[in-house]
Formats: sequence, C-alpha cells, structure tokens
Amino acid sequence: MTAGNSVLKKHVQTVGLIFIVIGIIGCAGTSNQTNISIVSDNSASDSLAKSKAMDHFLSGTLAEETDELYEAETEYQIALLHDPDSPEIALALAKVYLKLKETEAASITLERALYSNPEDKELLQTMSMLFYRTKQPDKAYRIMLRLSNVGELSKREHLRMSRLAHQLEYVDDALKHYEDHIDLFGPEKDVFNRMGQIYLRKREIKHAIAAFESSIETDPNQSEIYFVLGRVAVSQDRFDEAENLFHSAILIDPTTSRLWVNLLLTLYEQGKYKELVTESSKAIERFPESPRFFEMQGTAYEQLKRYAEALNSLDMAITLDSTRATIFLTKGFIHHKLEQWGPGAEAYDKALAIKPDSPLVLNNYAYMLSVQDHRLDDALNMIDLALKSEPDNSSFLDTKGWILHKLNRNEEALEYLKSAMKVDDGTAEQYYHLGHVYKSLHEPDKSKKAWKQAAKLEPDNEEYSRLAR
Repeated sequence: MTAGNSVLKKHVQTVGLIFIVIGIIGCAGTSNQTNISIVSDNSASDSLAKSKAMDHFLSGTLAEETDELYEAETEYQIALLHDPDSPEIALALAKVYLKLKETEAASITLERALYSNPEDKELLQTMSMLFYRTKQPDKAYRIMLRLSNVGELSKREHLRMSRLAHQLEYVDDALKHYEDHIDLFGPEKDVFNRMGQIYLRKREIKHAIAAFESSIETDPNQSEIYFVLGRVAVSQDRFDEAENLFHSAILIDPTTSRLWVNLLLTLYEQGKYKELVTESSKAIERFPESPRFFEMQGTAYEQLKRYAEALNSLDMAITLDSTRATIFLTKGFIHHKLEQWGPGAEAYDKALAIKPDSPLVLNNYAYMLSVQDHRLDDALNMIDLALKSEPDNSSFLDTKGWILHKLNRNEEALEYLKSAMKVDDGTAEQYYHLGHVYKSLHEPDKSKKAWKQAAKLEPDNEEYSRLAR
C-alpha cells in the first residue's frame, strides 16, 4: 500500500466516524438535525479534498525527486485544485515552475498563495528570489520589506534588502539598512564600502571618508579603497595626503598601472619633480611598454631643465606610441626653450596632425613663431582658432597681444594684453609684453612701470631686471 493510500484510508475512516457521530446525535433529537447534516457533509468533503490533495502532492514530490518535472507540475496542479489555500503545495508548484524556467507561472502561483497566506515566510522568500533573479529589483525590494515585517531576516537576506535599496537609488533607505546590518551582524568591509559610495554620490565627503576608513580598519589590504581615498584627497587639493594613500595602494598592488599614474600626477601637482623622476623610473621598470610613464618622466625632466634627458624619455614614449599629441607638445616646448626652431616646428606640426584643434598646441606654436618674428600671419590664424575654443584664457589672450605687437598693431595688442591681465591679475611675462607695447606706443613711463612690475614678480629674470633699471 502506498503512503498516499494509507493517508486516504485514514481520512475515510475519519469520515465514517463522523457519520456514526451524526447518527447518534440524530437519535437524541430532531430540531437541529438538518443543520448538523450540512456541516458534517462539508467537513467530510473538505477532509476528502485535503486527502486527495495530499495524495497528489506526495506523487508530485516523488516525481520531482526523479527529475520528472512535468509530471510533478501536473500532480502539484491537481493537488492545488483540491486544496487551493495550501502554502506548501503552492510553494512546491512554484519551485517546479522555476526549475522549468516558467517564471510567470511561478509568479502567479506565489501571488495567489500570498493572498491567502500573506505572512508565510517561505512564500515571501521565494517570491523575493524570483523577482531578484528576473531582474525586477523594485518588486523584490517590496517583498523583502514585507518579509522583514514578518520576522527577523537572515544575514544574507538583510544584505540583499540593503543592496536592492542601493540599486534602486533609495539612498537614505539603503544607508539605514547598511547601518542596521552592521549593528546586527558586525562590521563588514563591503558594507562600509557601499556606504562610502552612497555618501560620495550625496557629496557628503566627511561621511564617505569615515566609511572607507572603517572599511580599511576591517581589512587593511584593500588597494582599491586606498585609491578611492586618494582620489577624494586630490579633489580637495590635499595632495600630500593623496600621495601617501597612493603609495599605500601600490604597496598592496604594484601591478595596477593607474595607481602609479595617480601617484605621479600627485607628485607633479606638488612640484616634486625629483621624486617624480624617481617614481616614474620605478613605474617604467614595471611597465616598460607603457608610453605614459616615459612621457611623465620626460615632463619631470623638462621641469628640472634637464632637457636632453627629457627629450630622450619623450622619444622613448613616441617609439611606443606615436599617436599621443601631448608628447609632441612637450617636445615642441623644450625645443622652443632651447631655441631649436626647426625641431620645435616639426614637433608642433606632428601634434597638430594628431589633434588639429588642440588649443594648447595652437597657442604654443603661435607663440614660438612670434618669438622668431616668423610666419606671423600663420601665428595669428593659430591663436584665433585657440581663442575660439577658450576665449577667456589669459595665456591665449597674451599670445594674441604679442603677435599683434609683432605685426605693429599695437593699439589692438594693448587691448588684448589688458584683457589677459584682467583674467589672472597679470603675470611677469604679460607685464614684460605690456612694457614693449607701451614703448612702441611712445609711452616710456608706462613702459618702465610695466617692466618694473615684471622684475618684481620674477626677480631672478635678468632680462626683466635689465629693462626695469
């Protein structure tokens, strides 16, 4: 005899007993006989239905265990017809639907079951996972909230609820869930990191830093978090602190090039050019095929006026990648400093071939030509293109003023130089140019005053000091 038949026999026996009891009550009196008969008939019917439901449920379970999923589906469906309010049968059927990838049928089954059993924890858990796996985060999150009201969530469930709120950008709810998670289950680096990300998006930098630092305390071997803290420090011009953070990241993971790039950029921002040469050499040793590190090393040498070494590094960068306009820009600038006009023009031409609308290349090339009194019409066209992109750039305005001076258009030159000095209060070079324009306009007092201001701003410049005397 099968287990299902055994259960059925027991229910039949129970029904028989019910009818015997009804018969005895009927002998005792007749006033309520009709009502008692109706109730007894309903109880017998319900009991028989549940018995049939159990029989089909057990058959479905056996079919599912042997991977006969379609047979299991049929048995569970019949079982649910006999006992439509059973959460166990509904859950079993929904899980078979999920195995068969019939997600819509699973969803409908679970929703109906939850209507009758709104606080059934296992139904809520399955429904939540269904929505989570079918990428319906809003529905999954709402089910998780219902589940949290039914009883305590497990660690995994609580974290899933927190992440769903985060994914849906319910940032305040997500932060509250993450904080509760830490209170309930203790510190976790991933939770602190996610809190830090939210605070960054909210521009609550102090809270973000605190969250990331808590993460580091939990696990100090997180190069990515040191990197994030370094980037935050850079955004606040705390370059010395950023330098230390990037160093810490590199100690943990020296194989990630962007950590080195950010360290070198931080050194450049601080004017630590000797350290930049040293660290870029280390980066080159680790990433010998990366043109960027040779370029940054060349830039450091240029700032230190070690021009031959700078050009050597830049040529190495070009050997690895000849498509970077910035490398040729720096080469052109160095050749200008060395008054090597031919190589300078060649470098700028190559930069423009790569990036013809680069305002910085156009400005630097135009200025170099003006210094030589060479191709001044070309120089004027170049600086006009640069100013079209950046009309308020003081360096560009100064360059145009100087070119106009070289073309003997000194009234126009004066206007451009004054405009340049309004932008950044005037540099030594701008006062130097202004002095020459006033001289050409036959205003010697103003000319001398401008040169004195240039010498005051750059007292080590011999040319400025000579003109100021």
